[in-house]
Amino acid sequence: MRIMFSIFIDFTIYVVPITLLGAHIDFNATCGVDLKMWILGLLMIVFVSNLQKLFMYLVVQYCRADRFLYGIVTSGIAFTILFAWLIYGNILYYSKNNDCMRQKPTRLLAYICLGYLYVGYIQIGYALSYAYIIPHALTKWWTLKSRSRAFQNQIDSIS
Repeated sequence: MRIMFSIFIDFTIYVVPITLLGAHIDFNATCGVDLKMWILGLLMIVFVSNLQKLFMYLVVQYCRADRFLYGIVTSGIAFTILFAWLIYGNILYYSKNNDCMRQKPTRLLAYICLGYLYVGYIQIGYALSYAYIIPHALTKWWTLKSRSRAFQNQIDSIS
């Protein structure tokens, strides 16, 4: 249920604003940088990330034994790609060539890009906390697995 809620939140944060404001944005207008392509790339990354979450939902439902490893590996890849794209977005947005805020046809697109960057800052904080937890979770998992094997060996030797 949390996975589906996360997909809904991503849809609300990323797709709804661009859909509602799409009629007011001149996608053919140009400025010093190509924010339109950056936003399109971000939406594609979010779509792929949501596909990963949907597959995670299926793994949780049908392959319970593999869900931990699948979740860590695929979430790590998704966060790394998103992190790299947000760094690229920061470089684009704060570059000297960006005059999108000064031009009326591209101003709304620049505000949307800035909003997505702010959301990205929050996601980076979440990803960094996740990156801090992963080594501890793997250590705990390894310890529990080795203890389980040791206990199973003791039970087998008693029987």
